[in-house]
Amino acid sequence: MQALEGVSLRVDRSEVVGLIGPNGAGKTTLVNLITGFDVPDSGRIELDGREITAWSAVRRASSGLARTFQHGHLFAGLSAIENVEVAALGVGARSSHAHMRARELLEMLGLGDRADHDASMLPHGDESKLGVARALATDPRYLLMDEPAAGLSEPELPALVNVIRSVRDQHRAGVLLIDHNVTVIMEACDRVVVLDGGRVLSEGTPEEIRANPRVAAAYLGTVRA
Repeated sequence: MQALEGVSLRVDRSEVVGLIGPNGAGKTTLVNLITGFDVPDSGRIELDGREITAWSAVRRASSGLARTFQHGHLFAGLSAIENVEVAALGVGARSSHAHMRARELLEMLGLGDRADHDASMLPHGDESKLGVARALATDPRYLLMDEPAAGLSEPELPALVNVIRSVRDQHRAGVLLIDHNVTVIMEACDRVVVLDGGRVLSEGTPEEIRANPRVAAAYLGTVRA
C-alpha cells in the first residue's frame, strides 16, 4: 500500500506551513520521511537546496532540522530543565549556555515554575510544551511540530499560537505544523497544505483553505453550499 503519492512540499525560513487532513491522510508519514525516521521508495528530500534523502535522522537534526513528537519522547528520570539542557548539549552548547538557554525557553513556554519537576510526571499539555522547548534548544533552522495542541485546554491555545509565531519571527526558523485543531492551524499559519489519501488535495492561505468546498468535504466531512 502506498502511503504518499506525488507529494511536493516546500517550507521556507521564517514561514509557518500547516499540514492538515483526515486520519490516515499521510501527515505523520510525510514528517517521518522529512526527518529521516522513514526511508522513501522514491523522490528526494532537500535541506536548503542540498539533497539529504540518504542522511540519517541524527545528521538531519544536527544540520538544523528539528521536530517535536505527539507523545513526548522525554527522558524519564530527568527534570524538565535537564531534558532541555540535554538537547542543547547535543548540538554542542557549553554547559552554562545550555542551562541558561533551557531556563529561557521554559519561561517562554510557561514552564518556569516546573523546571525542576520530573518530566515524566508532567501533565500531557505541559509535556507537549516541553517537547517544543527541547526542539528550540537545538537552535533549528526548521521545526516540524506534530500535534503540539494535543492535551492543551482552550485557554492555553492562544499562548501556543504565540509560541509558534515566535519560532518564525524571533528564531527565524521555518515551521511545519501538523495539528487537528483547525483554529490553531488557521491562526498560526501563513500557508496550509491539505493531504487526503496520500495526495495534496489543496494548498493556499488559511482564507483560501477555509473557502474551499473540497477541503470541507474531505477534512470536515461536510460540503459547503
